[in-house]
Amino acid sequence: HGLVAHDLYNPRRHARHFLQAVYEKFDREGMFVIPTINQQTVGIDSDKVTRQSMSDGSLHSTAIAIHDTGKPNWGGWHSTPPNFNILHPGVQAEFVRIVRALVSEGSSHSSFKGVCLHLSTIDCLWFGSIASGYNDYAVEEFSGETGIHVPGDRKNPLRGKAYAQFLKGEAYEPWVKWRCEKLTDFYVRLANILSDARPDLRLYINAMPNDDFEDPEFMRPDYSLRALREAGVDPDLLVSRISNLILGKTLSPAGWRHRYRNARCSPEALEKAWRIPFDPS
Repeated sequence: HGLVAHDLYNPRRHARHFLQAVYEKFDREGMFVIPTINQQTVGIDSDKVTRQSMSDGSLHSTAIAIHDTGKPNWGGWHSTPPNFNILHPGVQAEFVRIVRALVSEGSSHSSFKGVCLHLSTIDCLWFGSIASGYNDYAVEEFSGETGIHVPGDRKNPLRGKAYAQFLKGEAYEPWVKWRCEKLTDFYVRLANILSDARPDLRLYINAMPNDDFEDPEFMRPDYSLRALREAGVDPDLLVSRISNLILGKTLSPAGWRHRYRNARCSPEALEKAWRIPFDPS
């Protein structure tokens, strides 16, 4: 939920500003430290989210992400799209604040090498998937910048669903491209905070989109690239615009094991698709 062992978030009784001890120790040892941001919520007014507001469309103007159902996320967590929209200025301000705080604390230490953004599907540092990010302000900005009119009754509480049907269909490629450009703009801001503090500091982006082997498109050669772009990460665009970038893609072995065990398809089908032996353990 935020910086560990700072004023607002200390889930496991870390000493306040414990990273200072780590930096000093690692400075002496010739080792390096790269703090990772793996954040899935941001602070909001608690009275905004009610059973009624989850369905009446009133959260469209807030940081709460509207999904392609027309509603925010009603449940679930890991492997679901972010509950907050990275295009909201309040969400972006939260991560700018965090990166600035990490740089302020670490830049005087030789062991501090930069900041990593860990992008699992639920993390609100990106869109997570094509299923999230259909707030009014996102759609209106897209229309204003591209000239593409997005149909939808602005008085309809579930207008996000209508937006998504058009944007995921007829306007799919412009919508995906625009989202990647907007997210890249934001990552450029974060990268500049690092390079302005010290030229050698790097922005590490560690992306972990959903790799769903039950998806009929899973065996497409461009499956992973498409999943990344739908979540807002265009590798070519990022590399072309951010010189102090380290870009990676990862996966969660535990997540794959869980899906493997609970797959609706047979072990034989999985063996054929993956060309690896099935191990139920």
